Amino acid sequence: MPEQAWQTDAPTHLRRPIAEPTGEDLGSRLTDFAVSVLNLVDSLPDTLSARHIAEQLLRLSTGPAPLLARAERTSIPRQTIRLLAVALGHLCACRVWLHILRRRADLPPNLVGLILCECEDLIRVLGTEEQMDHGLSTNPSPCTGTPRSPGSTHGPRPASGHPP
Repeated sequence: MPEQAWQTDAPTHLRRPIAEPTGEDLGSRLTDFAVSVLNLVDSLPDTLSARHIAEQLLRLSTGPAPLLARAERTSIPRQTIRLLAVALGHLCACRVWLHILRRRADLPPNLVGLILCECEDLIRVLGTEEQMDHGLSTNPSPCTGTPRSPGSTHGPRPASGHPP
């Protein structure tokens, strides 16, 4: 059996074998990601801009793990697709806020960079393998468009059920 490659440049709780995760592994990775962001947010300075970014990151980083858990428990394919699309949207928005935070001069860029790399990897995994398992086609970059059902010309409806 070949030896597994490991991520060694990540914080201890983010180190894992480099492989495609199963559903349980993905849930664990999303939880680890949320904990990393919580730790990052706690280390931000007490400024108006940092508080704003912190609130956005807290909301967006802690949402995907419970959404995935709900998606795994539902027996309605359409609901599963919607929940995964919402989780993916949270990660894509979180990535933008991490990029903004990374450009701040008063933070160590490596710290934000490692969390950003994990966010991008989770986007890739959730945006491709998980969606394909549920019969969706994806764009090359999952954050550039919404996941679409086969044959559909429109993305999933918003949670309110009304068109945008």
